[in-house]
Amino acid sequence: MKPLSFQITVDCAEPHVLADWWADALRWEAELGDEAFIRRMVTEGRASDADTAIHRGGLVWRTGVAIRPPTSDGHDDRRVCCRC
Repeated sequence: MKPLSFQITVDCAEPHVLADWWADALRWEAELGDEAFIRRMVTEGRASDADTAIHRGGLVWRTGVAIRPPTSDGHDDRRVCCRC
C-alpha cells in the first residue's frame, strides 16, 4: 500500500517566519530557496525584484515557502506550504 501524499497551504502575511515556526515546532525543515533559479526568473523578466525577499541571508520568493519532514534520502512528498 502506497503512503498518502498531502499538502496543506496556510495563508499569512509573513510566510517565511510562519514556516520557520512550524518547522521548529514539528522538527521539520524549511525548504531552501533556489537562488540561481529565482535570479534567472528576475533576469528573464518572468518575475520582478518585488516578488523576492531576503530571509535568513538568502534570496527567497516573497509569497511562499514549504516545510517538510526530514528524511535520510532527502525525498518526501509531505509538505506544508505557507503563502501570503
